[in-house]
Amino acid sequence: MASADELKAEGNKLFAAKDFTGAAEKFSAAIAADPSNHVLYSNLSGAYASLKDWEQALEAAKKTTEIKPDWSKGWGRKGTAEHGVGDLMGAVQSYEEALKLDPNNAQAKSGLESVKRAIDAEARADGVDPSGGLGNMFNDPQLFQKLAANPKTAPLLGDSAFMAKLQNMQSNPQGMQQEMFSDPRFLQVMSVLLGIDMSFNPTDNADRDAAKFQQGGAEEDVEMPDLKPAPKKEEPKKEPEPEPEPEDEEAKEKKAKKAEADKEKAAGTEAYKKRQFDEAIAHYTKAWETYQDITYLTNLGAAHFEKGDYDAAIEACKKAVEHGREVYADWKIIAKAFGRIGTSYEKKGDLANAIEFYNKSLTEHRTPDILTKLRAAEKAKKQADINAYIDPQKAEEARELGNQKFKESDWPAAVEAYSEMTKRAPEDPRGYSNRAACLIKLLTFPSAVTDCDEAIKRDPKFIRAYLRKAQALFAMKEYNKCIDVCAEALEHDTEGKNTREIEQQSQKALEAQFSAREGETEQQAQERIQRDPDIMAILQDPVMQSILQQAKGDPAALQNHMQNPGIRMKVQKLVAAGVIRLGRKTEGRSTMGSISASEGYSAPKETQRIFQEGILNNPLIPALPEEAKAAGKHVQFTGNDLPSIPINWRFAESAAALKGIEATMLNVLRSRKYGSQMSDVTINTDHASLFVMSPFLVKIIEGGQPKTWNLHDVAELEKKGIKNCDLHRSGASTQRLLATNIYKTKDGRSYHVHGSMNPEPTLTALGMDLEGTAGEDYETITKRFQQVVGQHDSKELDALMNDKYKQAGTICHSTEEFWKTEHGKANAHVGLYELKRSPEYNQPAGWWPEHDSLPSSASRPLAGLKVVDLTRVIAAPALTRGLAEMGASVMRVASPHVTDLSLVHQDLNWGKWTSELHLKDEEDRAKLIELIKDADIVVEGYRPGVMEKYGLSRKDIFELVKDRNRGIIHVKENCYGWNGPWQGRSGWQQISDACCGVSLGFAKAMGLEDNEAVTPVFPNSDYCTGIAGATATLHALIRRAEEGGSFGVDVALNYYSQWLVRSVGEYPKPVWQDVWQRHGSFVYRNYHNMGYTVANLLGLLVQHDAKTLFKPEFFEPRASKAMGLQFLQLKPVAQFKDDVKLEYNVGTRGNGYDKPYWPQDLRTEVVK
Repeated sequence: MASADELKAEGNKLFAAKDFTGAAEKFSAAIAADPSNHVLYSNLSGAYASLKDWEQALEAAKKTTEIKPDWSKGWGRKGTAEHGVGDLMGAVQSYEEALKLDPNNAQAKSGLESVKRAIDAEARADGVDPSGGLGNMFNDPQLFQKLAANPKTAPLLGDSAFMAKLQNMQSNPQGMQQEMFSDPRFLQVMSVLLGIDMSFNPTDNADRDAAKFQQGGAEEDVEMPDLKPAPKKEEPKKEPEPEPEPEDEEAKEKKAKKAEADKEKAAGTEAYKKRQFDEAIAHYTKAWETYQDITYLTNLGAAHFEKGDYDAAIEACKKAVEHGREVYADWKIIAKAFGRIGTSYEKKGDLANAIEFYNKSLTEHRTPDILTKLRAAEKAKKQADINAYIDPQKAEEARELGNQKFKESDWPAAVEAYSEMTKRAPEDPRGYSNRAACLIKLLTFPSAVTDCDEAIKRDPKFIRAYLRKAQALFAMKEYNKCIDVCAEALEHDTEGKNTREIEQQSQKALEAQFSAREGETEQQAQERIQRDPDIMAILQDPVMQSILQQAKGDPAALQNHMQNPGIRMKVQKLVAAGVIRLGRKTEGRSTMGSISASEGYSAPKETQRIFQEGILNNPLIPALPEEAKAAGKHVQFTGNDLPSIPINWRFAESAAALKGIEATMLNVLRSRKYGSQMSDVTINTDHASLFVMSPFLVKIIEGGQPKTWNLHDVAELEKKGIKNCDLHRSGASTQRLLATNIYKTKDGRSYHVHGSMNPEPTLTALGMDLEGTAGEDYETITKRFQQVVGQHDSKELDALMNDKYKQAGTICHSTEEFWKTEHGKANAHVGLYELKRSPEYNQPAGWWPEHDSLPSSASRPLAGLKVVDLTRVIAAPALTRGLAEMGASVMRVASPHVTDLSLVHQDLNWGKWTSELHLKDEEDRAKLIELIKDADIVVEGYRPGVMEKYGLSRKDIFELVKDRNRGIIHVKENCYGWNGPWQGRSGWQQISDACCGVSLGFAKAMGLEDNEAVTPVFPNSDYCTGIAGATATLHALIRRAEEGGSFGVDVALNYYSQWLVRSVGEYPKPVWQDVWQRHGSFVYRNYHNMGYTVANLLGLLVQHDAKTLFKPEFFEPRASKAMGLQFLQLKPVAQFKDDVKLEYNVGTRGNGYDKPYWPQDLRTEVVK
């Protein structure tokens, strides 16, 4: 066996011949023979460095410094390797250690210079100060006093050369790194300034460091293959190769063992190929016992696996992982071991463990093979879990429970019971059909259709499922589909038991189609027919073409053909579409010119219908006070018949209807608290449509003239008194702004990424620059975002954003898709809000205390009511502003360290004092608790879970007031809703629109295809959620006055969006086409963010709707004494006939204007 010295000599020769791979093998063998020889490890590091295998070079260099920490060259080797792997700061420390041991080490000096230049280059590329911000430290006014006061640094002040360097650093921070890295005395200075010990050796002192730096030391050494300084010329000068050191005996012995083990491995592989697994196992085991290499264990695991001994395979691979962690093995090898463990568990039938280890494998290294196995295992486990849950007896029990709950009209409980039945008996169609009946009662029609399809799939002759599907489609105004389902039902109704019911449903759909077509001109009817794919398919059917041709000459022939049910259904569709008239007189035709396709539509009338059906009689809305329906009769809707906002969703009608229920609830409160008569209320739908764009309509009155209030001029806003709360610079560049937008993913879906007021986590998740390049245009940046997002699968991107980076983001679902998600199902029972009384607290029933400075009355219904506002951005602040408008005193509490949307503060801070508290500070937290103890309402709008961290959960707040004579109302607002798997996710208005199908619906209305989604311009869901939340709070106040105790109110952007989709819906196609065409038939795209679309659409509205929409009577002057300014603002939407004053106790302001306590006089403008 060759000695370590012999192997080292062979390695030197190979190194000189530039056979670095061979040299590394010889040096490794030498190390095996002499493992304590530091020179061998240094040579091995040099060989790997020449191969650019920096990870291996670093491992060898670390071993060198561990064996001989006082050898300068070993630290130089380590610095070279660290530079290679990109650990620049580690390289600096290693080179500095080398120079401490040998200040004349030329290669260490040049290596250090090279690293410093690399650090400077990175800093410049990142746009940051290369000094890391330390320049400010050396410009401290107290710098010299601090140095003089410390005995270690005081002598340095007498050193003129040192003082010259220090002064140079003060004037030139860019040169700071060079001085810090070359003169150890500056580390001592930093130690004093930072108040920490930064010396490398606790026994060193500044004087000795200075002497060492000035005198240096001479220690001869051979040259190293370190990274050289970057040459000035473009062509780099070839670096000299490192000179290997002699080998030792231990290295030789180690190499011999490795060679012997490799022979055993080769023999094992031969046996494995011949499927002689016992023999292969013996060889692999002997290889591992001879020399510990992870590959021997992975091969051993493979042999055990093929033999069928899966436990042994698992044991071998787990041992491989354990050893691999110890020796920092390649993650690909560890991934392979994890994968083999997963496969072994799958063979054993243990799918849970198989999935666990497949995931571990993918965490180490992602491969298609393991990913495929993971998905197959997850699918198999899901099916196995489903099969294990099947129990016909328990299914029958669930069905009977569902029937009972259905009879009791407890639809949510019935849905839950029937859902359990579908899990216990997944092939029984009755469970799906019965659940569909409940979902129809809950107005969740798309999900009802899905359930009926599942029932029909299991039993195509199950007539009841067809009828329920037709019923749901009719409610969705899908009349053609409804008729088709009825035709299918007739085909399967072979005994004719349900024929009459089926035909009645079909006839009902036909009549609805007739009604929808009233008022059309011939040209408009023709255009509509050509756009209807179902009608065009019938007309292009050769059989139907023949029948229709025959009917032209012989109308009676058509009646004969209609005896065929299929033909009859098609003919009826043609009749309903207006293709065939059959002598029917079409009313509304005119010879006096074209009539608008939207004639007959009335926004006020539709709002009245939505108000009645979608709110007052909606079973999903928490039980309203008994007077609510009577009070609702006092609400009247007025306005132009045709809508103005060219959005396909009925925004104006939804906002007006919600203002209707808010006014209704306020009337009920006035009646109960003050004994007043119900007041008539008028709500103009055009006025209501402006409500959702109110921050963009503000004007400042200067010199008696209204002028534009520029929301985006931060400096000007600060001058006017609106504090800049954009702490994370979300709007600092176009790149940062466009981190909030919709882009297409690899699998063809639209995905809404969101910067969430701090775009850096989103940009980091996408691997993008945090600032972008100055001067780049919008299109260039969106294309870059699209390219990056397009590399991700939508589901993977969803997990990346929400689970790993905790940033908002969602797939843009269709409405049907959303209802099918687990989250959609979990929240399907919710209307606009949830209201629950806590059973643990039983304070007496009653209203809030009267306050002498601001007495309440029927004209100022909420006067004296104290509200703590823990909200930010739009939805929840809109809620509290609504309460302030009715007379409440609102103390908004923001944090000076939490970012907020300053541009809406002028609009949303009316009627509020604005204070700031830092809840991580115990004293500030105590101040907030005192505010809460004297309040009747707390509104929280932060990300779910945030307030719980500070001991301010709903339960905590209820506990704070448990001993007083009245309970408290706690209101929470979030994006996704408070049930289901996504309830903890952060979210925004755009996320809710995208999640629930609103964005995809808007894109489709503009003619876009391929799953493209577009955010529908205005923050409609934010402002409408605010109205719903204010209504819910009034409802809670009424119930607390009647029942006592404390109440929890839950509102969410998704609750509103769900209601919009199923209870409000889109405009009829002719109405949408009319309003869209009036505004130029614009087409926004997915990459157009709200900054673009809001400005564009406001311009269109001013151009086309100035007289009908922006009426002077919709606006009023309003003064803010706190800011000393006067504004022109949108008036309150609900106009009460009686003397009900909807106004604010105090004027608007930016955040942080007031002190956080309740003033004795609630009319106080600024709390000081």
